[in-house]
Amino acid sequence: MHHPLSARTAMALRVAARPPRTAAAMVALVLLCASACSSEPAAEPDPPIRHNDRMAVWVEFVDLADTDKRMAFAAKNKLNVHHAFMMDQHDRDDLRTICKAAATHDVALVLWPLVAKKHGYWAGQSNAELFSAEVDKLRGFAGDDCPRLDAIVIDMEMPYDRAMQLETLLGADGSTGKLVAFLQAGIDAAVFDSARVRYQKLVADTKADGLRIFVSSLAMLADDLADGDETIAKALWTPVQGIAWDRVSLQVYRSLFDQQFKAGLGEGAADFTAGLVTSYAETIAAEWGDRAAVDLGSTGGGISLGAGVASAKELQADIAAALAAGIPAGRVHIYSLEGLDGRDDAADWVAVPLPEKASVDGSTKQIRALFSALDAMGG
Repeated sequence: MHHPLSARTAMALRVAARPPRTAAAMVALVLLCASACSSEPAAEPDPPIRHNDRMAVWVEFVDLADTDKRMAFAAKNKLNVHHAFMMDQHDRDDLRTICKAAATHDVALVLWPLVAKKHGYWAGQSNAELFSAEVDKLRGFAGDDCPRLDAIVIDMEMPYDRAMQLETLLGADGSTGKLVAFLQAGIDAAVFDSARVRYQKLVADTKADGLRIFVSSLAMLADDLADGDETIAKALWTPVQGIAWDRVSLQVYRSLFDQQFKAGLGEGAADFTAGLVTSYAETIAAEWGDRAAVDLGSTGGGISLGAGVASAKELQADIAAALAAGIPAGRVHIYSLEGLDGRDDAADWVAVPLPEKASVDGSTKQIRALFSALDAMGG
């Protein structure tokens, strides 16, 4: 059945059918057609750059003048980059510089937010509200200024001043008894649980924005799993469990273990070997499955880090041990790119070796037993 046109509709059609009598009328008709008749879809934004099969390298001590060179190094060696963003130092222009360099070289970029040392530097229970608010702010403008960002990584550790107290304590006489007493005295379950709730919200909000969010924390959390009471996490102020992180990485830096713990293991204690990585990586893989990751190194110094591992051969053994334990190359992170700058053999440090399990050394067995004993004390 045909419906009769209203008089107003018929008149409008007759007017539209007449040839336009002025230039203004012609322009109006063209604009009307352009708005009503255009069928061109809006351009889709470029997706995040993501290379799930590549190892990552951390960049902490940021000199933005070196950003393009560093991204070129990462691209050449097929590495993703976890890049520090100092919330008290860097602004949106700095973010654009980092993100543009990563996109130019097709490098998967993970932003690593850090706050001022007086606020803790790393995330943890003592600064959960402040740290989360700063990351919310960063995420708010990253959508415009860093459209190809892959993820954000939260570095969860004791606050800077407490970490320095621990360094002083360990450096004094290496006493493991004093270490245990120091850690136990710092446990505050209520503050710990409140911080976990805030980080749960941060993770949910970040995912709602379409970003992945990772966590990197201290290796000893792997010794916290046997009895389910989170004693070690509470002692270290690191609420990691019970949060829907996309990736959980623990920092198994054998150079740091040598520096902090060997003296406390008694006379004749040997250096930690790649067996440290074998031991911890197997636990990490068993606990976190396809979210499990590991941080290895270091290739040089860093905050609370003295000298790094002695050679590319040592780091390669650590990587091989992680692979053998079930951590794929795409979830192996090397600290840090700064330690590779200027090395003629830099590429040898970050090659992907064949998996090879290392025998667990005596020092590793001792230190893990110590932390397991701390866990068993409850808290």
